[in-house]
Amino acid sequence: MTSCYQASDGSLLFMQPINARMLLHHIAATGVFPPLVDVPVVHAAHVTVDEDSRSRYKWMSHLPLFTAVIIVDVELSAIVGEETMQVFKQELQHRSLRWAQV
Repeated sequence: MTSCYQASDGSLLFMQPINARMLLHHIAATGVFPPLVDVPVVHAAHVTVDEDSRSRYKWMSHLPLFTAVIIVDVELSAIVGEETMQVFKQELQHRSLRWAQV
C-alpha cells in the first residue's frame, strides 16, 4: 500500500512505509480509514522522482520522472491507538534514533 495525501498547498505527500503499515494495522483492527490525517510531521524529505529514487522507493514507479514529492514520517499515535503503537514499538524506537542522528 502506498499512502498518498495532498497537503493544503497541493503538494503530494507520501508516508514512509512504516506509517502506511501502521495505518493498515489500524484499519484491519477498526475498519476505519481516516479520510483526513492531521498529524505532526517528524521528518520530511523533498524528492524529485528520478531513476535513483524509483530504485530506492519501488512504489514511485508509477510517478512521472521529475515529479516533486515529499516523503513524510508522521506521528500517528493520536490516530492509530495504543495497540498499534505497541506492535510497531521497536521500529518506532529505531526510527527515533535515526532521526536524532540527522
